[in-house]
Amino acid sequence: MSFHNNIVNNDIISVFMSKLQAKEYCVCAEDGKLYNTQELEGNNASLTDTPWIFVNNPPNYHCRWRHVIADVLGFIPTHCLNCWKVVVRPRTLEELYKLLNLMTEMSNEDPTVYCKCGIEPRPTVFGNYGGYFYTRSKEAMQERYKQVRKLVDEKISPDVDVIPKRYCSEFEAAFGPSDEYDKDADRMDYTEHWEKIIEETCVMKPFPFKQPEIIKIRTMREWIKRAWDVGDPTVYMFTDGEPLVRQVVRYYPEDENNNEGETQG
Repeated sequence: MSFHNNIVNNDIISVFMSKLQAKEYCVCAEDGKLYNTQELEGNNASLTDTPWIFVNNPPNYHCRWRHVIADVLGFIPTHCLNCWKVVVRPRTLEELYKLLNLMTEMSNEDPTVYCKCGIEPRPTVFGNYGGYFYTRSKEAMQERYKQVRKLVDEKISPDVDVIPKRYCSEFEAAFGPSDEYDKDADRMDYTEHWEKIIEETCVMKPFPFKQPEIIKIRTMREWIKRAWDVGDPTVYMFTDGEPLVRQVVRYYPEDENNNEGETQG
């Protein structure tokens, strides 16, 4: 291999350049390694603008890093191949809060129940709300699925979708069906090469295990705003029946049985 090709094959800065230019990632002058910029600012930095309540964070997932690796290098990280999820799709804000209570109860009883729930910001996801349970094997996921399906039937509704799946939906959209990905052995040398460089040159700090209450409060406020935005009628259960914003004055024809000038939502 030529000197130039060797340089190209090990140039992780060029691979991450778009993220570095956007200041999402940076190189630390002290140790010469790549960091997520927010993570470099402090080991205990918490996401303040998030749609999720992290009921019980799974250890060593580093999802922000894994998505960037897939984006800039074009493969699903090995760690993600063993990420299996149970997805719950609440249909209303009321059901989302019921799911939050269910997740809290489950994780209090069993600290290995890793989960989060919130509003869905991704336009590729069908639904306004979501809940996720994380496991590290297909067998563990299927057991969790049976447990969650039963509890959702009992405590929320049997009409709520519960979906067993593998890794993130973005990966499946970008790389094809998840049950076929492992069959492509040609990419393994490439994957192993870059994952070794990433392990040596990138610092993935653990996501804070506890989410501060002040951030949860802000997140739940955003849940209510989303429910209002999508016309979810259960939002009124959380506002004492009052609209979130002043409603327009309506001017019906006088021969209709409506009061001119009314301001109901």
